[in-house]
Amino acid sequence: MDNDSKLLVGLGIGLIAGAAAGYYIASEDGQEFQRKTKKKIKSLEKEVRSSIKTNKEQLSEKFSDAAETTKDKLAIAAETTKDKLAHAAESTKDWANKASETIKEKISSTGEATENAVDKVAEQIETGAEKARRIIRERSATVNDLVDKA
Repeated sequence: MDNDSKLLVGLGIGLIAGAAAGYYIASEDGQEFQRKTKKKIKSLEKEVRSSIKTNKEQLSEKFSDAAETTKDKLAIAAETTKDKLAHAAESTKDWANKASETIKEKISSTGEATENAVDKVAEQIETGAEKARRIIRERSATVNDLVDKA
C-alpha cells in the first residue's frame, strides 16, 4: 500500500469511529454515560477539595508545631547560654578575688620584709655610730695622752 491508500484507510476508520461515538453519545445509553461521568467528576472534585482542605489544615498544624518546637528549643538554648555566661562570670569573679588576695598577701609580706630590712639597717647604723663614738673616744684619749706628755 502506498501512502495515499494508508491515509484514506486511516481517514475512513476515523470517520467510522467518530460516527459510532457520536451515535453512542446521542443515544440514551450515551446520555446516561454522560450524566454518570459528570456526577463522578463532581464527586471527585469534592473529594479533591476536601483532601486539599484536610492537607492544608494538617500542614498548618505541622508548621505551627514546628514553629513552637523551634521556639522552645531556642528558649532552652538561650537559657543554657545565659547559665553558662553566669557561671563564667562567677568563675572570673572568683579568680579575680583570689588574685586580689594573693596580691594583697604579697604586698603585705613585702612590706613586712621591707620593715625588717629597715630595722636591720637602723640597728647596723646605731651599732656603727656607737663603734664610731668609741673609736673617737679612744683616739681622743690617745691624743690627750700625747698632748699631756708633750
